[in-house]
Amino acid sequence: MRDLAGIKASLVKAMQASTVPEARALYTALKGQRAWVSDMWNRPSTLTAYAGLADIYESHSDFARRDQTPGKGFSRWLPAAMRAGTRRMPEA
Repeated sequence: MRDLAGIKASLVKAMQASTVPEARALYTALKGQRAWVSDMWNRPSTLTAYAGLADIYESHSDFARRDQTPGKGFSRWLPAAMRAGTRRMPEA
C-alpha cells in the first residue's frame, strides 16, 4: 500500500501542476500503478483491463468520491491519464 500511496501522491502532484493526462511525464507513475494493480490481482493487468479499471474509477460513485479527496478534479483526471497511458505502454 505504501507503493500505491507514493504513486498516487506523484499523480496528484502532477495534476495539481496542471499536467495534462496525455503527458509523457506520467508514464513512470502510471506504469507503477499498473504493476501494483497486477500484484493485487495476482495476474498481469492487460491494457484492456487497465483501461476498464479507469472506466470503473470514473463511473462508480465510491471511486469517484474517494478520488476527489486528494484534489478537486482528480476523479476525472486519473482515469483520463490511465487511458492515455495505455496508448504508450506495452501489453505485458
